[in-house]
Amino acid sequence: MDKQFYSENGYFLLNDILADKAKILCDEVHTAIRHMAKSIDLNTSTYLESVCRWDGPSAIVDHLTSNVIERLEPIVSEVLGSNIEVVRASIIYKSGEINKATHGHQDSGYWRINQSETYDLSTWIALNDIDSSNGALRILSGSHKHGAEIQSDFLAKDFVDLAISWGESSHTLDMRSGSVAVFSPDLWHASHSCDSGKTRMAFVIRWKAIPSQYVLKDITDTVDTDPDRFGMMNSAKLLERRLKHILGTERFSLPNTLDQLISVVLEHNLTSSFPEPKKANKALRRLQILRLAKIHGGNDLGNGIWEDIRDYVVEVD
Repeated sequence: MDKQFYSENGYFLLNDILADKAKILCDEVHTAIRHMAKSIDLNTSTYLESVCRWDGPSAIVDHLTSNVIERLEPIVSEVLGSNIEVVRASIIYKSGEINKATHGHQDSGYWRINQSETYDLSTWIALNDIDSSNGALRILSGSHKHGAEIQSDFLAKDFVDLAISWGESSHTLDMRSGSVAVFSPDLWHASHSCDSGKTRMAFVIRWKAIPSQYVLKDITDTVDTDPDRFGMMNSAKLLERRLKHILGTERFSLPNTLDQLISVVLEHNLTSSFPEPKKANKALRRLQILRLAKIHGGNDLGNGIWEDIRDYVVEVD
């Protein structure tokens, strides 16, 4: 590891250090995905239209962590010192089912331990060969030097992806299976869409030093706090309010939870009067699957579910 390179650029790349493990772990994740889909009575393709990330605690996430941590700890210790701990681990999957690029962001704006504390370092492991055709990382070298700058509301209707303007300033990290990108939480990065028919499987572990070395300064917060404007902070509340209104209009008794509300609306096809009923129905069904997948750590990561909820369910006439 070149500490000077990391200090200047905010990242470094280690090729092939997990090459002997990556294919086995990737195959194990695919097997786990099939089992997780089956556990909620779905085929794998339908499941992956809604779920593209799995966070710990989760059996498959914990399994991957235990298989790579011994190799990663010495690398992380070179950057942070010997007293370190894992904060969070996630499997992140891109496929043709959800062909979306990930917008430009700094992890320090979103991945918080709490409001006043974030982590110190990410290790991003490629579990298969990755390039610009199947979701490779795009980074802005040196962008970490300014610290955490802005927290944008990527669910807001007027959200603009800053990565659109990066152009040749950004660098794509082509990675062979088993390679590891190590980067600062303040490094601006994005990822390409997965448009080649190939999947992308990555395993990300976020670390902190004890005591933490990260200095969290005030950042420009553009997350809208207007309770009536759809965004990251109130998307679920506005959806719940919208569904209760629909059920009230149809003289249904109101369920107690958002999951129950979604089920009743779908069961009785109450989106039929919407401007785009098929898209509204699909958005609610994808969200329903996502929420069912929580039982094994399933989550989403910019796969468009909440944007579709906004456009076809909540913000419609």
